Parts: sequence; C-alpha cells; structure tokens
Amino acid sequence: MSLGSKFYKNLEAAFPQASDWIISWSFLYLSGLVLFVLGFSLPYSVTAFSIYSIALITWGAFCVWRFGVRASLEQSLFAWICFFLFFPKQRMRADGPEALFNLGFSKNLFEIGFYQILEFLIFFALTSSLVRLVLKNRSYILPTAVKFMLLVIGLIVVKSFIQVGFSALKFPFPLQAVLETLPFFYIMVLILAVYLSIKRSSQIDFIAAIFVFLGSVLLVEYVLVKFNFLPIAVYKYTFNYRNGFKSGLMANDLEAGLFLIACASSALYYYFSKKKPIFLFLFISSSFLMVETLNRAHWVPFLTALVILGVLQRRFKELVACVLIFAGVIFPISERTSNMAPPGVEKIWLARSNGGPDAFIQEHYVYAHGRLASTESFKERIGAVYRGVDLFLNFPILGVGPGNVPRYMSDSQIPTKVNIDTLDTQSGLAFYNLIKSGAHVTNTHNLYAYFLAEHGMNFVLLVVALLLFFKSEMYKSLSKIVKDRDSISMSLLIAPLAFLGYYMFQATPPSSILLFFLWILLFIGKVQAVRNSESKT
Repeated sequence: MSLGSKFYKNLEAAFPQASDWIISWSFLYLSGLVLFVLGFSLPYSVTAFSIYSIALITWGAFCVWRFGVRASLEQSLFAWICFFLFFPKQRMRADGPEALFNLGFSKNLFEIGFYQILEFLIFFALTSSLVRLVLKNRSYILPTAVKFMLLVIGLIVVKSFIQVGFSALKFPFPLQAVLETLPFFYIMVLILAVYLSIKRSSQIDFIAAIFVFLGSVLLVEYVLVKFNFLPIAVYKYTFNYRNGFKSGLMANDLEAGLFLIACASSALYYYFSKKKPIFLFLFISSSFLMVETLNRAHWVPFLTALVILGVLQRRFKELVACVLIFAGVIFPISERTSNMAPPGVEKIWLARSNGGPDAFIQEHYVYAHGRLASTESFKERIGAVYRGVDLFLNFPILGVGPGNVPRYMSDSQIPTKVNIDTLDTQSGLAFYNLIKSGAHVTNTHNLYAYFLAEHGMNFVLLVVALLLFFKSEMYKSLSKIVKDRDSISMSLLIAPLAFLGYYMFQATPPSSILLFFLWILLFIGKVQAVRNSESKT
C-alpha cells in the first residue's frame, strides 16, 4: 500500500466523505487567502470596498451552507480546527495607508483583524451544524458537570454583553470588548461539538496529526527564513523585533509558542503510540521552536509539565532523556541561533517603529539568550498582578467588564486595596506605581488575575465548575492512567498542564483559552475511547 493510500485510509477512518471535505475546505481556505491578500494589496475606493464586502459575505454564506447545513458536526469541527491552525492570524498593516481592508474595515472597526472576521463566520457555521444536530436528535445526555460548566460560561457571556451595552452608552461602540467576549461563546460551542462528535480514537489521532503537521510547517518556515532562503521582507512576519520566532501564521510570538506546545505534545503522543524516530525529531524541533520564541512563559511550563507527568508515571529514564535533550541540544543551539539575523533587518524594525532612534534596535532587537534567565521582568509582573487584584477588590461581583482591564488598571482614581507592602521587590512596586499613574498601560500578565478583574465572582464560579468537571470527568480516569502507566493517553495532558502554567505569566492571546479546552476535551475523549474498547473486549 502506498503512502498516499495509507493516509487516505486513515483519513476515511477518522470521518466519512473525506475527499468531499478536503475539496470543500481547500476551496474555502484558498478563497479566504485570496481575500486576505487582496484586502492588503488593493487601494481603497468605495466601489472596490463594496465589491470586496460582497465577496466576503459570499465567502461566509458558502461557509455556513457547506459546513453548517450540509456537513456533519465532526466535519464542521475539523474544518474549524484546520482553519484555526493554518490561516494567517497577524493583524497586517499594509505598507501604504490606503489599503482596502485598512480603510474599509480596520479603521472603522477599531483595527479588527481579518482573521477575526473569518473566525466568526466559520464558528457561526459550526454553531449552525450543532443546532441542526441537536434539533434533529434531542436524546443527547450531557454529564451534570458539563451542564454546570456550560451554564456558568453562558452567564459570563450574557453578563459581558450587558456590560458592553452599558459601555456603549459612555464610549464609542466598544468592539474590542465584544471581541473579548466571543471566546467564551466559542468555548460553549466547542465543548458541545467535541462532546457530541468525537467518539473514536481515530478521530483524536487525526486531530493530533494536524498539530504534528503544523509543527512541520513551522519548522520549514523557520529554516527558510532564518537561513535567508526567502526575501528579507518576509523576516518581519516570521520574527519579532527581539528576533523571537512568531511565524507568519500566528498573531505574535505568544500565540506561536502556545501552538508549538500543542505541536510538541502531539508529536510525543505519536512517538509513544507509533515508536517511530521521526516523531521524536518533530517533538525536539517543536520544543526548539518553542524556545526560539524567546518567551519563558512557553518552555518553562512545558518542561515543568513533562517533569510532573514523568514523575507520576515513574518514567525516570525518559524524563532524564528529555531534560538532557533540552539542556544538551535545544538550549545550546538556541544560544547560537537567537542572535542570527540577515544583514539590514534592523532597518525593517526601525521603519516599523516609525523611524525611532537606533537605541530602539540596540535595546530591543538584539535579544540575547541570557535574557531568558533574567528574573527582573518576572518581578515587575507581580506589580501588574497586584493591580489586577485591586480591580477585583473594587468591583468584586461583576468585575470591570470585557476589554476594560487595561484602562481601569491605569486609572489613578481606582483606589489601592491590596497590601502593596507585601511587594518585596523594588521593581515590582515601581511597576505597580507606573501602571496606576497611567504612565504605562498594560494588562495583568496573569490570566487568572485578568479574568478575576474582568468578571469578578463569575470567574470564581467558572473555576468551581472546572474543578467539578475535572472531578467528574477526569479524576478516576487519570488515576487509572497513572496506575497503568499509559503514556499515550497521558501525553495528551501535557499541553493543558503547560497552558495552566503559561497563564501564570501571560493574559493573552484569547486563542490560548480555546487551545486549553480543546486539549482537555481531547484527553477526555481519548480516555473514554480507551475505556469503551476495554469494555468491548
């Protein structure tokens, strides 16, 4: 059997009518990519904008018709996952200010990204497919813990939209607040879609394979750009001003690192199940790219998750090997490559910084690998966390509302209610005062503090719902997996554990929440599939 035939057979095992799905999704992706390119290459005019808007509406209509009306729920879910992974998410700004999308949408809608428009349309298609399935068969039974979690998330969505409505009375329409509310709605749809459609191990294998393929694509992109196989103009879309890897497919380096965590976990999942060296190589390469984002928020939680799961399963040889790979291979190579850049790239970043002084490049562009070990930025972020807790103590019930955290953090009229004397670092206290005075607008750099400030006690309810969900759906299965030393199933838990650690350092991007729930649901689906196969035998 040829490699292509074997791949197609596995694809058909994951879900039926694979060829029809591939053709439809490829057309959807390529046409969306054409709209993306045209939006940032054509000059703005009323006629061009009208035609472009009609084309965008037509794209959305086809998406809803094909994946919301005609496709099965699992086909719609796979379409969203592939779109989520492979469509460019950067908020591009064209070289000229007259770009069609910039003046037509971005300027009038507070710099909304092209990806966000298409994401909403494809999620609308997924929601349509979900509603159609539920109306057709109302006998679905969800666990009580899942119902409670959906109820709490629904309350957060309703509360947030009400707050957005009140904010609109005081400020111009707060689109950013709406965009920050949508991920919670997407989570509700995602939970239901996965629970109702993912039933077999072959489906989970297919989703993990998509992440493995993404890791391969990112590796190829990194090599082509880093070693000057592509024009220097591409460099600014693949690496940031600190020379950290961010990829042209991702919004920024933070998002790239999160997807690479999932890619590395998927590669390890396949290595444990297939025992093929290629997957070990892809695990190492994804881990290397994760370090190349130059963000400790990625590789520190990921390495910690590996250590925790290795100890739980008493796989000390594999654990030592993994640590040696990081210490002996990944870090030394990254030490050399993190300062590599093609000649003249400094001019690109000077141009992007509006012609700022050379000090901009000297301070930010050359980002030495030794900076990764610095603790100064971590101490500063504690001050941001304290300011976020300030907001919660001032608005404990409903929070400040979606999109309002940075603005309220920098409002000196919001009184200090935390005991800042416990800030035992001078840099943390200085950063706290800098934020409160309005001299530096930022977020909490901690997702837990961010949601606590944004949603108040509603976030506490969500944490309670997640704990009940964990106890109901995962605790017994996790205990059995640890006892049986099931590395295949356990490897699916690496990514969500790493995400929980990441949230200690960062509060963005919103896609991290979707990734977290997707991988938790994949782990539960894998456990249930294994349990069902054992009961049959």
